[in-house]
Amino acid sequence: SSVFIVAKNIACVNKREAMKKQMEKMKNQKEKLESLCRSLQAERKHSLPHSSDGCQISDEVK
Repeated sequence: SSVFIVAKNIACVNKREAMKKQMEKMKNQKEKLESLCRSLQAERKHSLPHSSDGCQISDEVK
C-alpha cells in the first residue's frame, strides 16, 4: 500500500540524515586528529636533536 511506501521512504530519509550527521562528526574528528598530529610533529621537530632528558634522538632504525 502507499502508506507503507511513504513510511519506508521516511525511514530511509531519517537514516540518511543520521548517517550524514555521523559522517560530519567523523570528518571533524579526523580534522582534529590531523591537526594534533601536525602539532606533535612540529613540537618533535623543534625538540630535536635532544629529548627532554638530554639523550640524542635519531629517526634512524639501527
